[in-house]
Order: sequence, then C-alpha cells, then structure tokens
Amino acid sequence: MKIAIIGSGISGLSVAHQLRGQADITLYEAGDYFGGHTHTVDVT
Repeated sequence: MKIAIIGSGISGLSVAHQLRGQADITLYEAGDYFGGHTHTVDVT
C-alpha cells in the first residue's frame, strides 16, 4: 500500500511512525525542516 503524508508536524510524524514497515510512505513537507511549528530553542 502506498501512502502520502502531507506535512511533517506532530501528526504527520506520528502517523508515519505508526505505519512504518506496513506501507510505502512518502512524507511531503513545504518547509526546510521537519516538525512543523515545533522547534528547539536554546535558553541560556
């Protein structure tokens, strides 16, 4: 089965993880990095 996942936010990454090994997954992301609005901020 082929599955396209649009967006690599928490939902897209979660479903990709759940379906790994069960389907041929392609993940599409418009941004330069995975994670959607989630990102790491250094606090010093």
